[in-house]
Amino acid sequence: MPTPAQPQPSPQTPAGYTGMDDVLIPTPAVPVTVQSETYPFNVISSGGVDNRPEITTMVYVTSEYFKAPTSTLAWADQWITRHSGPKSKFKLLSRAAVESAAVPAVLDEKGKVFSPPYMLTFETQGAEDYPGTQRPLDDDHFRQMFYFLPVSAQHIVTARVVREVKYFEGYPQFLPQYERFLYTLKRDTATPQSTLKGSKPLTRRFYTAYLSFEIYLPEKPKGSNQWPINHASHRTDLWRTPEGDITVSYGIISGYDFEVAR
Repeated sequence: MPTPAQPQPSPQTPAGYTGMDDVLIPTPAVPVTVQSETYPFNVISSGGVDNRPEITTMVYVTSEYFKAPTSTLAWADQWITRHSGPKSKFKLLSRAAVESAAVPAVLDEKGKVFSPPYMLTFETQGAEDYPGTQRPLDDDHFRQMFYFLPVSAQHIVTARVVREVKYFEGYPQFLPQYERFLYTLKRDTATPQSTLKGSKPLTRRFYTAYLSFEIYLPEKPKGSNQWPINHASHRTDLWRTPEGDITVSYGIISGYDFEVAR
């Protein structure tokens, strides 16, 4: 059963380890809050028009800690506001609360749903990748699909797709990959015994602080149907020590653009 949202400042990480892909991070012997995580996957899919690959689609898995309780609905509103500038030609396609087997809804003190899993889809001209970066507002027309998973009343994990609208016709490979990625999402914590092996060929499991999921591997080096991290992933933790708070940052860069055998 989901537990009610409590007034504590943040969820505490469990004893043991958390993960950043195949990097195990031991949990220190002090209270820790994972302030934020960013994992940007540059998806390369085959099977397009004239067998040309789809190369500009991005999938972001992020988590955000909020100083005050924030629902997934409110977080969706913030994304809409961020992308509703005069040049964006914003068009809302859908938004709704959904059921999730990966992460249950967060309940309030009265046992009512405060923050459910939530989905949001809209289209824009240009697309902000994630805080701190910006694609130009040019002629590229993007569809953005969001899946918000509440970890607590103050912590939300977001799976977000930024895909050019032109790829939705004639490039069928990505959508089944993305649906499988969502299907493999688990509320999970990495351990020294955790396996990186995927549940089907040419997949591998990826770990974050709160979730794990499967991503795709190329059949041959630099081939299609892969989700490489071509940009640095980043995580920021807050350690509460007896001497005072310490901010600890971690970063990883993709190392999977070589033959597995090497």
